Amino acid sequence: MIWCALSLALFSLPVLAQQPRPKIGLALEGGGALGLAHLGVLEWLEDNRIPVDFIAGTSMGGLVGGLYAGGMSTKDLRQLLQSLDWDLLLGGQVPYSFLSYRRKEDRLAYPNRLELGLRNGSVQFPAGLNSGHHLNLLFSRTTLAYSEMKSFDDLPIPFRCVATEMIGAKETVFDSGSLADALRATMSMPAVFQPAEAGGNIYTDGGTLNNLPVDVVRRMGADIVIAVHLSTGPVDPKQLRTLLGVLGRTVSIVISTNELRNMQLADLVIVADLKGLASADYHRYAEFAERGRAGAGKKKNLLTRFALPAEDYQKHLAARDIRKRHTPTQVAFVEVEGNPKLDAALERRLARLAGAAVSVPALEKELTRAVGQGRFDHMGYRFLTRNGATGLLVSAHEKVHGPPFFLPAVEVDGKDQANVGFLFLSRFTFLDLGGYRSELRTDVSFGSRYGIATEYYRPFSEQSPLFLAPRAYTQDAKLEVYSGGSRAAEYRLREYGAGLDIGATFSRYAELRAGYMAAHVSARRRIGEPYLDEGGVRSDVASLRFNYEGQDDAVAARRGIRASSSLRFYPQHGFWQQEIRYNAALPLSPKGSLVYGLSGGTSFGERNVGVRFFSLGGPLRLGAYGPNELIGHAFGLVTAGYMRDVWKLPPLVGDRISIVGLAQAAKIAGDASHRGLPVSGTGMFVARTWLGPVYLGASWGDRGHRSWFFGLGRIF
Repeated sequence: MIWCALSLALFSLPVLAQQPRPKIGLALEGGGALGLAHLGVLEWLEDNRIPVDFIAGTSMGGLVGGLYAGGMSTKDLRQLLQSLDWDLLLGGQVPYSFLSYRRKEDRLAYPNRLELGLRNGSVQFPAGLNSGHHLNLLFSRTTLAYSEMKSFDDLPIPFRCVATEMIGAKETVFDSGSLADALRATMSMPAVFQPAEAGGNIYTDGGTLNNLPVDVVRRMGADIVIAVHLSTGPVDPKQLRTLLGVLGRTVSIVISTNELRNMQLADLVIVADLKGLASADYHRYAEFAERGRAGAGKKKNLLTRFALPAEDYQKHLAARDIRKRHTPTQVAFVEVEGNPKLDAALERRLARLAGAAVSVPALEKELTRAVGQGRFDHMGYRFLTRNGATGLLVSAHEKVHGPPFFLPAVEVDGKDQANVGFLFLSRFTFLDLGGYRSELRTDVSFGSRYGIATEYYRPFSEQSPLFLAPRAYTQDAKLEVYSGGSRAAEYRLREYGAGLDIGATFSRYAELRAGYMAAHVSARRRIGEPYLDEGGVRSDVASLRFNYEGQDDAVAARRGIRASSSLRFYPQHGFWQQEIRYNAALPLSPKGSLVYGLSGGTSFGERNVGVRFFSLGGPLRLGAYGPNELIGHAFGLVTAGYMRDVWKLPPLVGDRISIVGLAQAAKIAGDASHRGLPVSGTGMFVARTWLGPVYLGASWGDRGHRSWFFGLGRIF
């Protein structure tokens, strides 16, 4: 009997030795920037030779898990996180320098982020603050090798991610199709990012329904499920004293309920203690990763039971590497899918990419420039094979809230605190009206200025830089004249006219126009001393104008040049005028730039110019002086200063806060009250917000001139 038992035991040893190791799956929780802690967990598992056979994640857990499952090493992931421009990804705006020339004109006139649409007789809001274009490019780039993958089981590590299908209000687990689309869906935080669309469905972040998908990993076939929980500690009661705090906590309670249920289904839970870190602290990725490593280290005794011998772990990694796919280096054709009316034009624009080596940076620049034309929300790309040839398929997503587009704005002008000006204005733009790239653009304003101006911009052909632009306008504006720092007179200046321009647009940077405008102008004094001739007069103007817009921002540029030149002739009055403006920003450090400029104008000796005078006064045109305090028929202005970024605003609030210091000196001909050289020093804060630039400053000048000012909207 003993011999039989011993023989059975000896016989069983090889059998036991041949038993396969348990399959290990990871469930990675969502939580915005908190999910960057998953990188540290993955690094700890690699360092301790613990294999990962399945991964499922939600939101940021889906992103980190998906990229790792696609073959990125933890070193690659860390380098990627270090290289990402989080402000660009989360802010959602196409960089100013990538906008088309006419969209730059929009941003200069309306320097906020409010773009609405007009559809079906009502105002339409975008589906999210961030269109997700730069996220789409990131996902397209990092998953490009798997463009034609049939199942997520074909990845080096089988993968799933969770999103919420909005139409059916149900959880969706992505296990096949486009990996880029799946990552975009699981990352689409409601109201922040526009929902992802795939297969006729609309998806948002899966966190509200399944933020820690332990059950998903279990269904994939995992024997052991390790859940990674992102803990921020107990809630501070002070955070529940505001509307946003209560709403945020309400959502987190819903999410926590399904997390707790799934944690109970896990075999082991790693807790990353992230107290003191916030879900918006994306720039602190290294701290998140370190907290993740520490959380995994606390479960060392349990986790190391699953560690493989060094040789076996290397075999595991080698088997994973065999499943990696590589990105094609050349494409034979380029196709665009989206709007059939616009695809052909975009395909012609991208045609030069066919037959050449694929340059991902060049491709993404081209797609961002296309989005910068204003018609599309976002674009993505992937490879496809047709008849044995590899091509590039670009997905172009047209904005759903327009066209036409409606740009609303509010301006508050506090140059004179006793007489604060308010202006409500809006721009309506109809795109491709009468042909590709044609536009009908109409501005309406009321408040301190009442007016309407419209222009129909019509290129000669689809690709031609030449255009015709008939236009018309009427306005009734307040014109204030200051003397000694206080208001001396106020006029109502009424104008109307119609004309035609012909010109050429040069790439995204410059435009040249020649035109004639038949106009009528009248001035009526309301209060104060007479400074201008009153009454109405015909005041046609023939003009030649050139504008160059090469700066990197419409409000507070860090680099680049902005220049303009205008030559005008007034036939009824028989005189010419020329005005030139030049402004530049030269970066001296990552946060600071030298700013300088020259501007000047002349009437070529004509002194009796009526209301067509040049003037100085106001924050950026000799700030110590009031608006129109210096009036003349010729002038010159020199500006030098320094701008430094001092604070970053949250991406969903705005961009940054800067301090600006300016020194200015001027000379004006025709102003009898100031024969010297007016000078001014100005210091100001400028905050770039979603509503537009908010500014506050003060100026000191010669002869006791000084002022302080504030405002919202355009500064210049």
